[in-house]
Amino acid sequence: MNRRRASRRQRESSVQHRNDSIRVARRGATGWRVVAALALAASLLGAAPALAQDDAPVPGHVQIPGEPPPPPAPPAPPSDPVVAQRGRVTITASQLRNLIRFSDPEQQKLLESNPGALQQAVRDRLLKLSLLDEAVSHGWDKREDVAFRAEIARQDAVAGSWIAAQVAGDPNFPTDEQLQAAYEANKNKLMVPREYHVAQIYIALPQGVSKQNDDDVQRKLADLRQQLVKQHAEFGALAKRYSDEKTSGDNGGDLGWVREDALLAPIRAAVQAMAEGAVSEPIRSQNGWHLVKLVGVKQPTVATLAEARPALVKAMRQERQVEGQRNYLATMMKQQPVELNEIELSKFSVPEPPPAAPAAK
Repeated sequence: MNRRRASRRQRESSVQHRNDSIRVARRGATGWRVVAALALAASLLGAAPALAQDDAPVPGHVQIPGEPPPPPAPPAPPSDPVVAQRGRVTITASQLRNLIRFSDPEQQKLLESNPGALQQAVRDRLLKLSLLDEAVSHGWDKREDVAFRAEIARQDAVAGSWIAAQVAGDPNFPTDEQLQAAYEANKNKLMVPREYHVAQIYIALPQGVSKQNDDDVQRKLADLRQQLVKQHAEFGALAKRYSDEKTSGDNGGDLGWVREDALLAPIRAAVQAMAEGAVSEPIRSQNGWHLVKLVGVKQPTVATLAEARPALVKAMRQERQVEGQRNYLATMMKQQPVELNEIELSKFSVPEPPPAAPAAK
């Protein structure tokens, strides 16, 4: 009896051991299939880790004899150098290319041809991104009102871009005859603003730096002014040596003729009170300090057709664009008018309180 029981236990143990082995093998095969699938998905998504050696196994991957080695890591993305930075906020070369690429044609031409305008645009954009970073770090973008306004702005941008594309401008408009007629009708209004021939020594120093740094730069420019006024130093030589605006600095600080309305407000206010040949006191702008020399002045005049042509063409095309968009919207309304539920809308109107009764005498 005891021998039969021992024999039965041995057979049951053998069967149990065989079943356990089968279950382990199945788990191993299933686990390998899962790991292999995950590794393949990672490689397709570009997430496969870089390997120290070509035949090194992927971490967590069970290498099966005869199995081909895992695919090599994808190449690293091309370098995208940083062109501007403020703390952890950056603008890269690819972002700047898109900023220029998606500007309107006139702004794009300005940014591509004017280094000063490009630098200013980058500074302005970086400050906005810094504000965005600060706001997001405080969860400001999660506010319900902010999210709503952001969505409205997105919708307006999409709709505005769409209708502008539907009302494409005519590159042949205006004709010479139309341009001449518009010029004659508006000649008295087409004035060339006063222009100033100016040169500058510019030292970059954004607002918000320490007062010590600000005072140091101001004193430096005041000392340069003393050299110009009392020691009769050459402005161009000092500009080449000290100016941070290299385009004009390499040209002796000469900015050429600049329209009055194109000058920065603090510089415009200064040169309006200066005599020709004079050198200003140090002038603070948003992005630095300026020492300005007024070389010459041109008084306002009536523009010739050649001078007025760019602005006149732009104004006429904008007027036609607005008219085309107005007609496009009118056609939409004719095809499917807007329906208003005045009963529901009236619930959003808050009646004005009645005027207070005059006080009894």
